[in-house]
Amino acid sequence: MVARANLKDITGQTNTAAVGYRVAKNSIGKGYASFCLNELISIAAQHYAVNKLEALVLDNNPASKAVLLKCGFKAQSHKDNYMTINGHTLGVTHFLRAPI
Repeated sequence: MVARANLKDITGQTNTAAVGYRVAKNSIGKGYASFCLNELISIAAQHYAVNKLEALVLDNNPASKAVLLKCGFKAQSHKDNYMTINGHTLGVTHFLRAPI
């Protein structure tokens, strides 16, 4: 598998959804994340009538932040101490793209 992408929490009442994607380590930097995210944006709009997409990105993932910004998302808020992984506490940034 090179990459995966998903839409979740699709809500018809507010026309929102959350996006997620992951790229295999040996395929990073080849445009797969941008491709996946652009496909999700298109699918969300065309097939689910979603007009607002959200994403959460941990502080230790600057590449995902860059991809979201490249694809038109804007940082909305940041929360410190969101979770602890292997003894390291990480914050999270909430991103939004609206309208899509």
